[in-house]
Amino acid sequence: MSIAREIMKKIAYLLIIAALVVAFAFALVACNDNGSTDNSGNDNTMSDADYAAVKAAVEASSQKTSYGATVTEVADGVTTVTKANFYNTGRDRLIQTEYVSENADGSVAEKGFTVYIPGESNIFAEAVYEGESTLPSYSNFDNASGMILQEALTDSGLLSRDKVNDLFNKNNSFALTDGTKSSADGYTVYVFKFDNDEESGKATITVDGNGVLSAMELAYDDGSVLKAEYVYDLGAVPADVPTTSPAWYTAHPKAEQTA
Repeated sequence: MSIAREIMKKIAYLLIIAALVVAFAFALVACNDNGSTDNSGNDNTMSDADYAAVKAAVEASSQKTSYGATVTEVADGVTTVTKANFYNTGRDRLIQTEYVSENADGSVAEKGFTVYIPGESNIFAEAVYEGESTLPSYSNFDNASGMILQEALTDSGLLSRDKVNDLFNKNNSFALTDGTKSSADGYTVYVFKFDNDEESGKATITVDGNGVLSAMELAYDDGSVLKAEYVYDLGAVPADVPTTSPAWYTAHPKAEQTA
């Protein structure tokens, strides 16, 4: 009987050890799963509602009265970074941009500055600098008869977000697939592929906690890239923006003035 008891004790001991191992394993799983389906850092498959949220965020950003964008374009080995601001306070509207284009080796190919004042003034000022030159090869401040706000916004690059909106336009027939989303620090990041047989690539769209577009990146399969970061509610035009002819030519002298 004593031998039988010893065997039973050993079996009982082994069963207890096994039970503890199983319990420990369940505890580890529980620690790694708090029941949330949208944890920070965890990607989740996008639903139709998520795609609709991206479209709504782009539309919400277009309702802002003033905003700025830093737009980066990469094409044919040249990277162009444009900083553009749209100030809109009642009847006073002004669009200011500056850009730098760099070659693949990091050297500056061109720099440019513009000021648009659509409306009664209808002013368009532009200066272009070649390479590393500190003096413009072209500078002009003049009346731009016939200029309309939409054209000025398009030229400035501030409507880069419309490239995202195009993905949801039925006329463009884009297929949107393989979508995932993740959330962190009050922002939601949506990543999905797009393809309409003419353009294809991957979109990365960041939406802030207020449901407004915060950043976008379209990485095309041909190697070109368009990305932008946005800020809103800029307030009044800064005092250092040259909005008159004397102020402009002080900042960007005419070519004949620099000879």
